[in-house]
Order: sequence, then structure tokens, then C-alpha cells
Amino acid sequence: MHRKVRLLLLTLIVNSLMVPALGEASPQFQFAISEALRNSDGRPTPGSVYVTLIDGRLNRTSKSNLVSTKTDISLQARAGTLDQYPLRLLDYSFYQMPIASVVQKIAETECITVLFDHSVEDFVNTKIDLRLMKSSPMRALWVVLESQHLNYEYTADRTLIVFRGKVPEKVKVMDMVYRSVRLVAAIEQISKLAGLTARLHNSAQMYQAAQLNITLKDISLLRGLEWILNSRRLTYEHIDCSTIIIFPDESVRLT
Repeated sequence: MHRKVRLLLLTLIVNSLMVPALGEASPQFQFAISEALRNSDGRPTPGSVYVTLIDGRLNRTSKSNLVSTKTDISLQARAGTLDQYPLRLLDYSFYQMPIASVVQKIAETECITVLFDHSVEDFVNTKIDLRLMKSSPMRALWVVLESQHLNYEYTADRTLIVFRGKVPEKVKVMDMVYRSVRLVAAIEQISKLAGLTARLHNSAQMYQAAQLNITLKDISLLRGLEWILNSRRLTYEHIDCSTIIIFPDESVRLT
């Protein structure tokens, strides 16, 4: 039986809850995953996806097979300083690619490991089509898995486990109950418990005074954080493996 922990916050006063506003993203680099390569008949080539890297400072474009953006450009090269951090809003286009491959390719940019539970062994090789514009990698994972009616939770070491039915035993679940609590206070509390530092992007400063009222049952820490962010149409990405940045979700799913 899973151990449940109830977090009941009625009043919480926290000074300096989040880092002061980060500068708006003026991307020195932009990432886009282009449409799949097409055959001579104009149809996409199954399983083919390319990532396009545009370096705005050098006015140069290069292409490579879909790989982790973290191996393409270091944090310092992407941001210089956190105040100038450019968000990585990606355009995803997958055609006839296995669910497992899609999930792993998206996740490898975000300091998380993916594990597929035995309950989904018959589903992970299902081939899917997906077009998603202006999305954070974490939001893209949500869309992919939800579209296939697959559940997922996180372990304490930030392993994302995909499953169906009963939550795997290795996942520690809890109940989260927030009543009239500042949104940023809840975000910081959950982030700290997960071993992360949360930063609020300049584009999300309007949420500094927002209040949170939510009840989540049988959920892992990070999944709870994602549900809370999603309730306000927010998303996040990893600046590094111990820091996340939160910003509005403006993703658009086309297929």
C-alpha cells in the first residue's frame, strides 16, 4: 500500500518566494523540430524527424537528426545569464513514430529518465502522428501521453514512469490540499521537496499574487506540481538538473 501524506496549508507566509522577474526571452537561439522529411510523392517519411537549430547571432542554420538540445548548446551559450534566459519553445512534428521513441526523445532534454512499466508493454511501440507548436518539452510529454491514454508519475529520483492502471509501487504518492494559498508559495514548497529551485519567468509575473485552491489525491510530487501549473495554463522547463523556470503555456496542438 502506498504511503499517503496529506499536505494541508491554510496560511503560509513566505518572504522572497520566487526569484525576482527574469528578463523576457529574447532568444539568441531558437529551436524548431521541422516537419518530417517527405518522400517524392509528398508524403512524410515514417519515423523521420529533424531538429533545426537557428543561431540568430550568427545568422546561420544547421540541421541534424533529432537529438537532445542540451548536447547541442550549453546553458551558458543559450542564456549567458539567467536574467536573459531564452525559453526553448519547440515545434514538434512526429509521423508514424513509436510512442516510446517520441517520449524518450522529448524527455532527454529535461534531466529526467523514462521507464515504461510492464502494464504498457503492449502499447509503447504503437506508432503515432503528432504536431505541436510552441511547446515546452514538459508540456509535449503531457500531450503525447495523455493523447494515448497513458498515465505517468515521478519517482523520488525524477524517473518518469509510464503506466496504466495501478500506480507502480516505486512511486511515492500523496494527497495535496491547498486552500487560499499563494500560487508561488505552493510552487516553491513542492519544488523544494523535490530537490529543485523554481524560478518565475518575467512573462509569468502576473501570477505573483495569484491564490491557489486545489485538491490532488494519490499523486507524486512533480506530477502534482505539473497539475497545479496546468490549472493556470503554466508550464516549465529545466534550466539545469536542479533548477526549473516557469512560464505561460502557449502550445497549440495541430494533430
